[in-house]
Amino acid sequence: MKKIASLLGALLFCVTGLHAQDLHDAGTVNPNITPFHDARDAAMGYSSAALQNQAAWKQFVQHHPGWGAQFDRNTRLPHRAIGAPIPFASGGADPVVKAMAFLQQEFAGFNLPLQDLQLSRSYNDGKYIHVDFKQVHQNQDVLWSRVGIRFTQDLRIMMVILDAYRDIPALTSTLSASDAKLAAEQAITTTITNTTVDNTLRIFPYPAESGCEYHLVYTVHVFTKNDNKTPGNYLTYVDANSGEILYRQNEVKFFDVKLKGDVYPTNQYTPTQNRVMRNMKVKVGSTTYY
Repeated sequence: MKKIASLLGALLFCVTGLHAQDLHDAGTVNPNITPFHDARDAAMGYSSAALQNQAAWKQFVQHHPGWGAQFDRNTRLPHRAIGAPIPFASGGADPVVKAMAFLQQEFAGFNLPLQDLQLSRSYNDGKYIHVDFKQVHQNQDVLWSRVGIRFTQDLRIMMVILDAYRDIPALTSTLSASDAKLAAEQAITTTITNTTVDNTLRIFPYPAESGCEYHLVYTVHVFTKNDNKTPGNYLTYVDANSGEILYRQNEVKFFDVKLKGDVYPTNQYTPTQNRVMRNMKVKVGSTTYY
């Protein structure tokens, strides 16, 4: 055990431009697919400045001077709003009840889908008290939805998160989960080692010219290996009616890092050699990378 501890202590990191990159540098094999393009939107001149003039936001700022917000052009809601901590009596000492009361009273003009909100977490990190909700519309999770309140330790409100989606229409599906699995696999060009599909349908808010279009999707994970036996894990959202892949991201990330360590090439009684450590498993927070 002492030798193992010493060996681990001898690991040397040689970092050469640490940055995440996709599985294939050329970007031509199993490319990531997303409808979200912040850089493109910025280049086209899209701005949230006009949304600052909404009557509901003006009314909020009138009541709480000094608050500012960054708006989302698809939801037309404050993506993040922050300002001087606001004392708020309703809800008493319960941060969850207080958060819901604040949203209901202070953001009434935005017609938030409060009936869709389900608590996803409530915790105190010692600096702030966090309360977050996810949106579940007609028993279906809305992807990328998040409504949250950040409190100071004395339960004053200092930040609001409003990633919510309004006016979602009635949605139906025509494809099966197995259809979605096949569609996701057919779009992959490298060797597939396994595929899993979640039978639960979710609502995908797809950016459009004026707001969002809403699609029911299946969640598929396609696991692959390329010619170099490099693994891939493609999170894929497949339209439950057209079979179109609306979103695909390789959840296996690669970093331009060389990790070296002193190892015994044959046995623990021979001299050590400093070698590159292959196939490392690295945990960052709650996420595991390979």
